[in-house]
Amino acid sequence: MTALPHTAVRLRRMRWRLAVLFSVFNVAGLAVLGTVAVAADQNGRSSTLRTQIRGMAALAADHLSDVNGTLTFDESGVEQDFVDGITVYVFTRDPSGAVKLFDTAGDGPIWGPELLADSARWAVRHNDETAFTDVTGPNGSGLLLAVPFYHSDGTDGTDGEPIGAIVAVGDPDAQSEDHERLVWAVVAAGAALTVTAGVGGFLLARRSVRLAAQALEQQERFLTDAAHELRTPLAAIRAAAEAAGPEPARHSATLSQVAARAAGMSGTVDGLLLRARHAAGLTHSEPERLRLDLLVEDVAADEVPEPHRLIAQLAPTVVRADPALLRMAVRNLLDNAVRHGRGDIPAVVEVSVQDTSVSIHDYGPGVGASGPREGVGLSLARWVAELHHAELTVADHPNGGTVATLRLPSDQ
Repeated sequence: MTALPHTAVRLRRMRWRLAVLFSVFNVAGLAVLGTVAVAADQNGRSSTLRTQIRGMAALAADHLSDVNGTLTFDESGVEQDFVDGITVYVFTRDPSGAVKLFDTAGDGPIWGPELLADSARWAVRHNDETAFTDVTGPNGSGLLLAVPFYHSDGTDGTDGEPIGAIVAVGDPDAQSEDHERLVWAVVAAGAALTVTAGVGGFLLARRSVRLAAQALEQQERFLTDAAHELRTPLAAIRAAAEAAGPEPARHSATLSQVAARAAGMSGTVDGLLLRARHAAGLTHSEPERLRLDLLVEDVAADEVPEPHRLIAQLAPTVVRADPALLRMAVRNLLDNAVRHGRGDIPAVVEVSVQDTSVSIHDYGPGVGASGPREGVGLSLARWVAELHHAELTVADHPNGGTVATLRLPSDQ
């Protein structure tokens, strides 16, 4: 069976998956928004072109006049107000009903009269403007509108019909460069936002996963330390029981050792359960004002019994803390000092309280020589410090041994 990957590996994979998922959703959203923006621009330009074509046809009709039956077209007046890409063609109707090109104006593509004559003929015959129609020629495609026109005095022709038609043709590609620039701008902006969102998503996922990884690492280390702390007294209890054997003379000493070990295990289990209840939200710390020096004195009397030697310098100090949690932290620090500072002889432990700080100094081999002391007791003490926004440090003492200092916030 293939072993499951380490927790850290799984978390790293999750980090990349979250970043990729975030990027995919971001790209999808930007693609939809970009498509909508481009389509809206295209529709807007098409609507604008139709309005401009209709306006140019009406402008051309205003510059048409017939005096004494002679039709004239003021091209210069039309071209002053013309829109780029639109060309106007003026068709007239002869007595037989046929239409022919009379004049043109504008700077749009040139269209052959044969491509426009049918629309002009329809407008004249039906005395109505045509619908917008697509037209295709050698110069590309266009959009045209044919509008009938009449005598300048407002009367119809001799047979009651329009005397001609104006065909206005617009070039949809005249503003294609602006549309293409918009498309490229949307693509560039989308790419930049995608990269930015991808990097931001990766950093956010890494930060979130890092916090989870730290929590899992602490939990795994805590469980390892707990197993070690509980295995040691259990092994001592078993060894004492086996050494006592059937000899009644040893039973009393053995029972004392078993009771002491069981008491230590009970304290460790109580601390673990208390931390678990806090983590589950089943209980909360209840800070109150208390005398730190008196609490330390009371705990030290129990944790540093004879033949160990206790040197205490306890200045009256008032802090705000949870008594039960603070008592457990101090007890664990003192137990740590006694166990690591005695060797084969009774331990000497110096305890001082001053300026909301508790310092516990032992004369053992020191942190540098013995390695980290991060057992369950010290881990629980650090947890209590975090709950109280305090600081716990463990370092080598200049005079030898190790000093653990718990700095609590001021009660002011």
